[in-house]
Amino acid sequence: MAAASPSAPPPPPPTHHVVVPRPPAGPQFFVDQKRGELYELRQVLRSLPTERDVTKQRDALKKLIAYMTVGLDVSRLFADVVMLASTADLVQKKMIYQYLTNYADTNPSLSLLAINTFQKDCNDEDPRLRGLALRSLCSLRLSCMLEYIEPAARKGASDPSPYVRRAAVMGMLKVCKLLQELMATDEESSLQRIDEIRQRLHEALFDDDPQVTINAICALNELEAETGGLQVTKKIATHFLNRIKRFSEWGVCVILNLVASYQPETEEEAFDVMNILDDKLKSSSAAVVLGCANCFLELTRGNAELRKQVYCRLKPPLLTLATTGYPEIAHTILRHILLIVQTGGEDAVEIFAGESRQLFCRYTDPSYLKATKLQTLAAIATENNCVDMIAEIREYVCDADADIARQSLAALGVIACRIPSAADDVVTLLLSFVEMELADFLASAAFVILRDILRKYTKVQYQLHEKTKIVFTLG
Repeated sequence: MAAASPSAPPPPPPTHHVVVPRPPAGPQFFVDQKRGELYELRQVLRSLPTERDVTKQRDALKKLIAYMTVGLDVSRLFADVVMLASTADLVQKKMIYQYLTNYADTNPSLSLLAINTFQKDCNDEDPRLRGLALRSLCSLRLSCMLEYIEPAARKGASDPSPYVRRAAVMGMLKVCKLLQELMATDEESSLQRIDEIRQRLHEALFDDDPQVTINAICALNELEAETGGLQVTKKIATHFLNRIKRFSEWGVCVILNLVASYQPETEEEAFDVMNILDDKLKSSSAAVVLGCANCFLELTRGNAELRKQVYCRLKPPLLTLATTGYPEIAHTILRHILLIVQTGGEDAVEIFAGESRQLFCRYTDPSYLKATKLQTLAAIATENNCVDMIAEIREYVCDADADIARQSLAALGVIACRIPSAADDVVTLLLSFVEMELADFLASAAFVILRDILRKYTKVQYQLHEKTKIVFTLG
């Protein structure tokens, strides 16, 4: 019998490959800083004037801005960055100016070194560079630089490029802020210069560029905030209303806020203003529609008959925005509708009551939107729609959100107190909730609402459940 062959050795265990993560391609700017990193960056910045590769120059400045963004103090590199301000590359110029405006207040003496570069760039042929230099110069926030900032801002206000004029208008606002800081030492001169700038801003209201005029409105509103903002005259209102189609959505909102503070001299003039703005109610922007609605309500203040017509005109666009789009926008629109109903009296309630079904809660509505809808439904309840409304709201009492359940009961109570004919149905419904022995917080809320209803209708006798009698007796 042959000898058994020796058993073969077991196979070696499989080797496990260690996966080494590959570093991401390209320079990494937002990383942890090691010791000596600022020193290395300083050496790189000092070598940039002789560096011919524009990409390397930009990467070094990007790293500097990244350090500044994450909160690392890089103010010690201020002098090195100032020396780079004379570059011809617009991308580098933006990053350098961003750094200078951020750290200028910590290095006021070194900031003076960059004045020649700022002044040179403010007179450059490229309007983009002129605007960038002017905006950065006016953002230095240094009173000692006012003698350089103010002339540049005044000159930029008459620049042929609208981009530069936009920056100049906001720059003049910053000049006024700096002048207000100097009023303690030279009040008379500062006030005179502020008045001159204010007059120049009033002239900018009639600029050919729409954005320049919007910037002028914002600047004057801030300067004259103590007196209620820019005082709107007939000339100003007419000018902006005739050119309103040229403005962006944001600009239209600014103009609508401006027109809302204008008081027409005659009723005919008020009609002319509303006829011009009527087209803006068709806008898909909620901000524009609400701004236009505010103008209509302000223009008809004190005229009940005309105000009722305005409610009818505002109802379709407001309900359209409230039932379509994002819930955040719908919530804002509903808050405005609720305010109109609460301040407009029975006329407003009557107009919006017929559209109550559009305001019923949806399953996908967030809680804050459901809460606002419940308040609005309770506010527009009438004898004609209260039956359907009570039947709908009773379903919300079983909502998974406890707050919505409570507010549903509260809405039923408001309807019962507002409409006597609905009190019987609401009391019967509340008693059924008590008898069903739902959650304790619902029973407690139901008792509170029953108490309010019984206090309002003291002469009415209801067939109370035995447990309810005991609770009311103890109460």
